[in-house]
Amino acid sequence: MGLRGLNRFLRANCQKNIRQISLWELKGKTIAVDASIYMYRFQGDGGLIEGMYQMVSLMRHNGIIPIFVFDGIPPPEKRELIEKRKQDKKEAERKFKEIKGQIAASHDEDDVADLEAEADQLRRQFVRITGNDIVDVKNLLHIMGISYYESIGESDNICVKMVQKKVAFACLSEDMDMFIYGCPRVLRYLSLLKSSVVMYHLAGILTSLHLPFDSFRDICVLSGTDYNLLSEDCLDLNKALKLYSKYSKARVRDTYIQWIANNNYIKDLDAFINVTEMFNMQNVTIDRCLMNTSIYDTTAVKMLLSGYGFVFPQ
Repeated sequence: MGLRGLNRFLRANCQKNIRQISLWELKGKTIAVDASIYMYRFQGDGGLIEGMYQMVSLMRHNGIIPIFVFDGIPPPEKRELIEKRKQDKKEAERKFKEIKGQIAASHDEDDVADLEAEADQLRRQFVRITGNDIVDVKNLLHIMGISYYESIGESDNICVKMVQKKVAFACLSEDMDMFIYGCPRVLRYLSLLKSSVVMYHLAGILTSLHLPFDSFRDICVLSGTDYNLLSEDCLDLNKALKLYSKYSKARVRDTYIQWIANNNYIKDLDAFINVTEMFNMQNVTIDRCLMNTSIYDTTAVKMLLSGYGFVFPQ
């Protein structure tokens, strides 16, 4: 999910470039949606299809044109992190079963309430999305007339490229890596209840921080992304920022990263450069052949949702 601490830092230092908006303010605009983020969210809430239907319906009601972007095969650089996440899910599931046993054995209502709350938090930590789930969501989007894009690799850079190329106005995602890719506008904190999102404007953020984008990206990569989070070379975000301030005052000819390496703050410069290249958007292209489009099929939508307990007026 990207760089820890970045969102807190941005909200503390770039308030005027981050604002909550009504979905109605996005009327007529195309939004690239990071599909997996919301699939996991609604699966965790216990209603994947129901949640996706409500989300799409809300966007349509507000005149928004979504393009859902699905992940393909993750890059090799993420294997270690993916394996760690699998182990974390197994541990959360083990603790969940243990607490369920405690709930069954307890006769104290207060204890049971506390344990139930803890169990619910753990359950969300081992949510899984299957291949069938993805097929079902794509089918829902198809019969609702919603376009979706099937990425060969990860969805992040495709979402960003759509915004950069003005195919979409903004990207809807909770992944902080969107900023490191250079997404001009990122929408977060989608609320179905309030019909709102929070919009981050990257150009304004960079201006407020007095940082060129390349330096912003380098600081973020140094602080740990999904591609190097487990590296011993990762620095705390605040430390990376303090070092950049020190570098700026030094007025040396070296780039920030060369200066960092020359002063032994990182051990493996080549590895850092490789990770930085993972966020290079120059060679990212949008293949129109991977875009699926359709028209709304009222009968098919009613038939599908009836199987999930939806009741439609006659």
